[in-house]
Amino acid sequence: MKNRFITVAMAVVLSMSFAACGEKGNTDTSAEKTEIESEAASEVTSEAASDENTEAVSEQTKEQTSEETSEQTKDSTSTEKTTEDSAASDSKTTDTTASGTTDGFSFADITNKEFCFSSGAGAWATYVYVSEDGSFEGFYHDSDMGDIGEGYEYGTSYSCHFTGKFAEPVKVDDYTYSLKIESISQDSESGKEEIIDNVKVVYSDPYGFNGTDEMYVYLPGTPVSGLSEDFLSWVSMAFTEENQTTLPFYALYNVSEKYGFTSYDTQNTDPYDIGSVVGASYTDITAELAAIEAKYTEIQGSLTEDATQYDYNMNALAQYELWDKELNSLWSRIKAKLDNAAMEKLTSEQKVWISEKEKAVSEAGAEYEGGSIQPMIEDQKAAAVTRERAYVLSEYLK
Repeated sequence: MKNRFITVAMAVVLSMSFAACGEKGNTDTSAEKTEIESEAASEVTSEAASDENTEAVSEQTKEQTSEETSEQTKDSTSTEKTTEDSAASDSKTTDTTASGTTDGFSFADITNKEFCFSSGAGAWATYVYVSEDGSFEGFYHDSDMGDIGEGYEYGTSYSCHFTGKFAEPVKVDDYTYSLKIESISQDSESGKEEIIDNVKVVYSDPYGFNGTDEMYVYLPGTPVSGLSEDFLSWVSMAFTEENQTTLPFYALYNVSEKYGFTSYDTQNTDPYDIGSVVGASYTDITAELAAIEAKYTEIQGSLTEDATQYDYNMNALAQYELWDKELNSLWSRIKAKLDNAAMEKLTSEQKVWISEKEKAVSEAGAEYEGGSIQPMIEDQKAAAVTRERAYVLSEYLK
């Protein structure tokens, strides 16, 4: 905010000149009398003129001083008004800064980020995406392929899809903004169960966003020394340096439950770039599956409002190819790990599974046979079944 200040500099220069004329003549009395009378008359005239001139100058000075005083008062008033306007403007700027809409942070800063809440151990994770208006969408998933029973021979899956909206950011300090959760809802009630494709699906709470009405967002550059141990225990695995002194990414912090979310840049990435995740290097199988799940979610959410049926078909094909390639990657590593007897047994099981998968895909698309939607239905089914099998095979690499 720039302030304008008006300085009024006034200088009044007055010069007055007074002259009286008198001249001495000869020394005779008559001449002296005449000269004296003349001088007297001259003095009277001079005094009268001087008085008249003084009054005129005085009046002029008075008028000029009055005008200058009036200008000065006017300028002073203008200066006061400008100062008041400036103060009001500064006050307005301070309020806006406090809300985080023009200084330090805004939702636009994180619209290209994927926030992830995960322990790095186990198959569970929560992913959250924030829009420029403060609305957000999240996905939580977990699985236990060993939890099987009648009708759900492929195990148990835990899931939650949730949406909501943050209030305007409020500045806490130079590196922290508070985000109040104005609203949050989930597609299915927590605790509800159903069996889908031989997997028991248990709908859960929005893990990571549960138990609180406020999240903190920490900006990149936040000093690590000022962050709580609870928060660091969740996010330090994503640090890029061994002795990290400042936070290298945007992060979310569940104030009540003390959960921490890391973030990753999703801008300018190709959602169908499967090769960037399948076959990449990971610390363990859990981290690998979390990355595949993140790509799966990215592919599913990449379609725009003006997408055609062809776009939907290609999207479904990408979903299937992602899990199919991951399954093949897992298989090659399992083959190198198991002995011949164990591998022979697993191969027989895999052949049965392939037969069952092809049957399930065929049945899913039969209802739409010949229609433009049939490829999408079949590939979505193939993706879901292959995803389940990938988690089963991943157990051999733990």
